[in-house]
Amino acid sequence: MTTPLRLIFGGSNRQHHLRMSMTLTSAIAATGYYYAYDLWPLWLTTAAACYGQEAWATADRDVEPSRKPPCLYWLPYGHIVKHRGLLSHGLVIGTVVRLAYGWWPMLWLLWNLLPALAVAWCVGALINDLGHLALDL
Repeated sequence: MTTPLRLIFGGSNRQHHLRMSMTLTSAIAATGYYYAYDLWPLWLTTAAACYGQEAWATADRDVEPSRKPPCLYWLPYGHIVKHRGLLSHGLVIGTVVRLAYGWWPMLWLLWNLLPALAVAWCVGALINDLGHLALDL
């Protein structure tokens, strides 16, 4: 079944997910600039996390062993987590698992600088995962 989002972005493969992520990132940045310019560090962090989540900690990292060349960091995750299972594609659970596995150094740094930045990063990652899952429907 072709959903409206698949028609807009062209499908549900890696390139389509990146295209969707760039669209969401741009929308977050533009909305934040227009409505909350004084809070630019937060919306900029949210936008960066939205794209970063798709580029580094995508819900499809569970298929890492089949990628050529695979990212060695994600190989253990790919062997443990089932593709499109709750731990990889669960909206909140999957996001939390990939934030803990893939972004822990970044989140630790942001939390120690300003906790609101770490929260903004998690919100951006969740927004991206929502878009990713919408394309996979």
